Amino acid sequence: MHQVTEAPREQASEGRGGPSGRPFLASGGGAWHPFAAAVSDAACGVDAPLTVISDVGEVETLDARIFLRGPAAMERWEHLAMERCLGRVLDLGAGAGPHTLFLQEAGLRVTAVDRLAEAVSLMVERGVRDARIGEVTEPPPGPWDTVLLLMNGTMPFETIAGFRLGLARIAAVLVEGGRILVDSTDLRGSDGDDRRSDGRYVGETQYQFRYGRLVGDPVPQLFLDPDRLQEYAGEAGLVAEVIWTGKEGHYLAEITRRQHAP
Repeated sequence: MHQVTEAPREQASEGRGGPSGRPFLASGGGAWHPFAAAVSDAACGVDAPLTVISDVGEVETLDARIFLRGPAAMERWEHLAMERCLGRVLDLGAGAGPHTLFLQEAGLRVTAVDRLAEAVSLMVERGVRDARIGEVTEPPPGPWDTVLLLMNGTMPFETIAGFRLGLARIAAVLVEGGRILVDSTDLRGSDGDDRRSDGRYVGETQYQFRYGRLVGDPVPQLFLDPDRLQEYAGEAGLVAEVIWTGKEGHYLAEITRRQHAP
């Protein structure tokens, strides 16, 4: 995750190992329970530091209030994405709904989808008019003019295979000329190497969430480099273009469905 607001990186030092052999903490519950609890507490005004442990042993701590931020706290790339939204919008992996609420206030019709029931309940409490439980790989029937996949929006697809499947399904419910706005992070090295020492694609990672005494199971997450994004978009009959690049490999892309000639 690129939105790091607290605490330096450290190394996880106990528990069982991830695919790379580095340790995760011993878990005691569902993968997303600590995340949901932290965001719910943050919505109630409680200080909620959420710790994220990667499968290479890095530890980052996020202020869970970042998932509740309003337009004034959003970054430049988010405003660029919001400006490019039009028509009927589908926000996949919407979380607590910050982008959905932004677009609702702008007068757009938005449907927000998240896998967590707690997130959907929180969105409703915050004023989201159409919030649903669902997976990014199973978009609701459209047609949709704009689909959002934001906050490192490739992560919920978990694997390259999941992304290719999900993108094909999203393409099927996108209008001709419609667009997908997605951000991700290029984790390749400076030499362009996209493989880890064990042969895995560098962007297929695992994360573990910790909040207080709540420790979740490790969960797969996907970061996708722009070259692969463009390749997989082409497979789905789409065209991808990077429209913004930031620090540490973070980028925003617009993927469009080709319009057939009349």
